[in-house]
Amino acid sequence: MRRDRISRLADRRRLYTNETYDQARSQLRPGRPPIPAPPAQQLYFEAELFHEVVDSHRDFTIYPFGIRRVRPGTDSIEVEVESEQRAHEILRSILPSYEPDGEVHGMPGLRIWQRTKKGIQIHQSRRATSAWLTGLPPRVWKQVEAEALDIIAEPP
Repeated sequence: MRRDRISRLADRRRLYTNETYDQARSQLRPGRPPIPAPPAQQLYFEAELFHEVVDSHRDFTIYPFGIRRVRPGTDSIEVEVESEQRAHEILRSILPSYEPDGEVHGMPGLRIWQRTKKGIQIHQSRRATSAWLTGLPPRVWKQVEAEALDIIAEPP
């Protein structure tokens, strides 16, 4: 059993994030809590994002809500998705869509900000908020994004 303070903090962070011990330990900073508190706008954004993630969960998944791990930071959070199917569900749930009867779904003002080999970065317009959706190869994210946008754009 690990006994020093740093090891205990890394173990605590690992329990909340599902990072490996080494990943959790590498994120620790002297004099800072194991999981940094984000600014208020980011905190609300993350709460809304996870509300949508939980709400979109329909099928059995290996990890809770289909999220393999998270890596919280002070100005962004990385959400590692477990599968392509789960990525489809999440994007369809969080990207804003409008129905002819006037009902709006998804997170207002949410945009895909950038696409990299790491994944896709999302943020809300006119806000200093951000999250990375990762865990899948870039070609899969591109396909998932295209299919989610096609579904959102389809007329009833």
